[in-house]
Amino acid sequence: MTAHHCLDKICEGVGPVKRHAKAHSLTMDCQAFCNLSSALIARSSDLMAYSCEACAEACRCCAEECEKAEADAMMQRCAKVCRDCERSCREMVRTMKAGTKVGAR
Repeated sequence: MTAHHCLDKICEGVGPVKRHAKAHSLTMDCQAFCNLSSALIARSSDLMAYSCEACAEACRCCAEECEKAEADAMMQRCAKVCRDCERSCREMVRTMKAGTKVGAR
Protein backbone atom coordinates (compact mmCIF):
# COMPACT_ATOMS: atom_id res chain seq x y z
CA MET A 1 0.00 0.00 0.00
CA THR A 2 2.82 2.39 0.81
CA ALA A 3 4.50 1.77 -2.54
CA HIS A 4 1.25 2.79 -4.29
CA HIS A 5 0.88 5.76 -1.95
CA CYS A 6 4.38 6.96 -2.81
CA LEU A 7 3.87 6.39 -6.52
CA ASP A 8 0.67 8.44 -6.39
CA LYS A 9 2.53 11.27 -4.63
CA ILE A 10 5.33 11.13 -7.20
CA CYS A 11 2.88 11.23 -10.13
CA GLU A 12 0.96 14.11 -8.55
CA GLY A 13 4.16 15.99 -7.69
CA VAL A 14 2.89 16.36 -4.12
CA GLY A 15 5.13 16.62 -1.08
CA PRO A 16 8.78 15.63 -0.95
CA VAL A 17 8.92 13.78 -4.27
CA LYS A 18 12.53 12.60 -3.81
CA ARG A 19 11.67 11.10 -0.41
CA HIS A 20 8.62 9.39 -1.91
CA ALA A 21 10.77 8.04 -4.74
CA LYS A 22 13.30 6.59 -2.32
CA ALA A 23 10.57 5.16 -0.09
CA HIS A 24 8.83 3.66 -3.13
CA SER A 25 12.02 1.87 -4.15
CA LEU A 26 12.65 0.63 -0.61
CA THR A 27 9.08 -0.61 -0.15
CA MET A 28 9.37 -2.60 -3.38
CA ASP A 29 12.70 -4.08 -2.26
CA CYS A 30 11.28 -4.86 1.16
CA GLN A 31 8.31 -6.60 -0.42
CA ALA A 32 10.63 -8.73 -2.55
CA PHE A 33 12.68 -9.83 0.46
CA CYS A 34 9.53 -10.58 2.46
CA ASN A 35 8.12 -12.70 -0.36
CA LEU A 36 11.40 -14.58 -0.80
CA SER A 37 11.74 -15.18 2.94
CA SER A 38 8.19 -16.46 3.32
CA ALA A 39 8.67 -18.85 0.39
CA LEU A 40 11.94 -20.21 1.81
CA ILE A 41 10.42 -20.59 5.27
CA ALA A 42 7.37 -22.38 3.84
CA ARG A 43 9.57 -25.02 2.27
CA SER A 44 12.06 -25.19 5.15
CA SER A 45 14.98 -24.18 2.96
CA ASP A 46 18.44 -24.56 4.46
CA LEU A 47 19.07 -20.99 3.23
CA MET A 48 16.09 -19.31 4.89
CA ALA A 49 18.17 -17.71 7.65
CA TYR A 50 20.16 -15.78 5.05
CA SER A 51 17.00 -14.53 3.41
CA CYS A 52 15.53 -13.52 6.77
CA GLU A 53 18.71 -11.60 7.63
CA ALA A 54 18.41 -9.71 4.36
CA CYS A 55 14.70 -9.17 4.94
CA ALA A 56 15.37 -7.68 8.38
CA GLU A 57 17.89 -5.28 6.87
CA ALA A 58 15.50 -4.30 4.07
CA CYS A 59 12.77 -3.67 6.64
CA ARG A 60 15.14 -1.54 8.73
CA CYS A 61 16.08 0.60 5.73
CA CYS A 62 12.47 1.02 4.67
CA ALA A 63 11.37 1.94 8.20
CA GLU A 64 14.12 4.54 8.52
CA GLU A 65 13.06 6.23 5.30
CA CYS A 66 9.36 6.15 6.13
CA GLU A 67 9.97 7.52 9.63
CA LYS A 68 11.34 10.70 8.04
CA ALA A 69 7.85 11.56 6.75
CA GLU A 70 6.48 12.48 10.18
CA ALA A 71 3.29 14.13 8.90
CA ASP A 72 2.32 11.27 6.58
CA ALA A 73 0.14 8.69 8.33
CA MET A 74 0.62 6.04 5.62
CA MET A 75 4.41 6.34 5.86
CA GLN A 76 4.31 6.16 9.66
CA ARG A 77 2.14 3.04 9.52
CA CYS A 78 4.59 1.50 7.06
CA ALA A 79 7.50 2.32 9.37
CA LYS A 80 5.77 0.55 12.27
CA VAL A 81 4.99 -2.54 10.20
CA CYS A 82 8.57 -2.64 8.92
CA ARG A 83 9.99 -2.35 12.46
CA ASP A 84 7.71 -5.20 13.59
CA CYS A 85 8.81 -7.34 10.63
CA GLU A 86 12.48 -6.50 11.26
CA ARG A 87 12.17 -7.67 14.90
CA SER A 88 10.37 -10.83 13.83
CA CYS A 89 12.98 -11.68 11.19
CA ARG A 90 15.89 -11.06 13.56
CA GLU A 91 14.29 -13.28 16.20
CA MET A 92 13.66 -15.98 13.60
CA VAL A 93 17.29 -15.84 12.49
CA ARG A 94 18.49 -16.15 16.11
CA THR A 95 16.24 -19.17 16.59
CA MET A 96 17.32 -20.80 13.34
CA LYS A 97 21.02 -20.26 14.00
CA ALA A 98 20.72 -21.59 17.54
CA GLY A 99 18.93 -24.71 16.36
CA THR A 100 20.71 -25.53 13.12
CA LYS A 101 24.07 -23.76 13.29
CA VAL A 102 23.37 -21.88 10.03
CA GLY A 103 26.57 -20.70 8.45
CA ALA A 104 28.70 -23.46 9.99
CA ARG A 105 30.57 -25.43 7.38
